[in-house]
Amino acid sequence: MCPTRKPPGRNVAPSFYGDEEELHHRLPREFRYRFEKAGINIEDYTMRLPRGLHRLTPDNIHPKYNAAWDQFFEKHPEPTKEEILQELAKIEAQFGISPDGGF
Repeated sequence: MCPTRKPPGRNVAPSFYGDEEELHHRLPREFRYRFEKAGINIEDYTMRLPRGLHRLTPDNIHPKYNAAWDQFFEKHPEPTKEEILQELAKIEAQFGISPDGGF
């Protein structure tokens, strides 16, 4: 299975978040060097999200999602690829992101 996600399912209300989508890095760019050190290319782990949900509304996931990764790296300064991918699944579940890219 390819780690890149499909666009979010239609269960995300387009009228609330808008129809315009943008690329979300499931593994945040600010931690790129840590992911690369574990042998992961973050460009292989992306998905499309409605722009408002991603970063343009007060309840956007971007800062909270990145904060979750920051907490992970505080506890695991040099994680393995397997540990990172396990944490990815955990964080996505925490934010309600399903395996098919929907919510």
